[in-house]
Parts: sequence; C-alpha cells; structure tokens
Amino acid sequence: MKTFFNVIVVILIVAFSYSALVKFDVISRNPCRSILTYSVGSLDGRFGISEEEFKSVIERSEKVWEGGAGRELFEYDENADFEINLVYDERQQQTIEEKHRRTELSYLESRYDNFEEEHSRELEEYQQKVLEYEIAVDSYESELRSFNQEVTKWNLRGGAPESVYNQLNNEAAELEIQVLSLEKMRLELNHFADELSSLGREGKQIAKEYNTKVGSYKDEFGTVREFSQGDYTGKGINIYQFDDKESLELVLSHELGHALTLSHVENPESVMYYLMDEQNLSQIELTTEDISALSQACGRAW
Repeated sequence: MKTFFNVIVVILIVAFSYSALVKFDVISRNPCRSILTYSVGSLDGRFGISEEEFKSVIERSEKVWEGGAGRELFEYDENADFEINLVYDERQQQTIEEKHRRTELSYLESRYDNFEEEHSRELEEYQQKVLEYEIAVDSYESELRSFNQEVTKWNLRGGAPESVYNQLNNEAAELEIQVLSLEKMRLELNHFADELSSLGREGKQIAKEYNTKVGSYKDEFGTVREFSQGDYTGKGINIYQFDDKESLELVLSHELGHALTLSHVENPESVMYYLMDEQNLSQIELTTEDISALSQACGRAW
C-alpha cells in the first residue's frame, strides 16, 4: 500500500505512414541546408495552455535538435505555412480522466497511510495501557492476598488488637479504592478497544475502496495503449495529447525530428524512439542514435 500502484502506462508515439508527396519531400529536403520556418496554427483552449506557453515549449524542443546539430534548424514565423497545432480529441480527454483517477488513488493512499500511522499510534498506546492495567491488577491481588492472610491470622487468634484492627480497616479502604480505580481503567480500556475496532473497520473500508479503484484503473489504463500523441503531416505537426509541459516538449521534439526527415531509432532513451518510455523528461536531450540519424539526414552538410 506504500506505493499506491505500480502501473506502467507505455505511450506509443505513432509510427507514421507518409503519403507519396511527403516521401518525396523527405528525399528532397536536407534539414541542414535550409531552416524550417513554422507558425502556431490552431490551439484548442481545452488544453489549458496559452499560445505564449505553447511557443515557449516549441522553442525548447527546437533547442533539443539545434544543440545537437550545432546550428539553427527551425525558426518561428507567424506567416509560415508549416503550422504546429494543438488538436483536442478523445486522447486528451482520456489523459485528463487518467489524471483524475490517479488523483483519487493518491488521495486514498494518503488516507490509508494516515490511518496506518494513527492506528499504529493508538494500538501502541492501548497496549501500554493494557500493560499498566495488568501491573495494577497484579499489585492489587498481591496486596489483597497479604491482607486476607493477615485477617485470617488474627481471626484464628480470636481477634486483633485495636491498633491492628484500625490498620486493617485502613488497608481494606485502600483496597476498595484500588478496586474502583481498576474498574475505571477496565472501562477505559474497553472504550479504547472499541475505538480501535472502529478504526480498523475504517481502514479496511479504505483499503477495499483503494483496491477496487486500482483494479478499475488497471483495467482501463494499465495495459499498453497504442495511440498517437502527435503526427507530422508533411505540411505541419498536430499534437493530440500530453500529460504536462515536459511530456509536450518530448512529443514536439519527436515530431520535429520527423520534420527533419528522421525515422525512428532503436534506443528506448532516444527522442526518436517509437515509444515514450525511458526518456528523461526532466532533461530531454539527444542520444548518440538521435545525433547519428540527424547526421545521416544532413549528409555532407553535417
């Protein structure tokens, strides 16, 4: 329960099939001989990202390739025919739903962790009180045996002197006070035990709800899902789905790679790998395979 769910959702960046025209463009264009100018096209507001934010992410994606090539490869031009679009459809809606479900699971996990801490703390306190009660009972029973032995001894002698009699009466009163104290402790322990039982039932309910939702999450999102986050059309780039700005930067970098005429490479950590899987989203950079693919595309212009 400490790791609320170990589900790996592998997102497939679509394997692109180019039209005959696009294939001709791929063959004829050398990415290192001419700068690709682009503009921002349609931007659906449901993505929750402004045009300036979108342009900023595109610029970071540009630098991924330009840093590896050591030259400028892209340039923003608001009048350019090559458009980069954010197109909202069921893929992004699914991403939003998945985020919502993950938030629910995180909340339940947090609740269960808090429950475990509270239950552990309460149980430790209860066990300490039980120990204190048992020690008090043992002490009372020991004093009671001594008292009864003393009373029996003086009864066999026909009675006790007044001073002893008064002392025994005082001891009897003290024993009665201990009985009342022990009864109070017993009632408190019973109440404490009831609270622990109630807490335990609450924990079981949280765990049941959590496990049910995890199962539902796995059924809906836990398998390998092949869908396109974006595509390069030859005349522009369409982005359909992203989790956050970091994943958007990777998808854009991948599609810009296709715009540079690059195909997929085999390294799972590469920008041009066909799956979004093992890439470092916190620091997107080209691998040796990415640079090699770009070098081959540039040929003598590299």
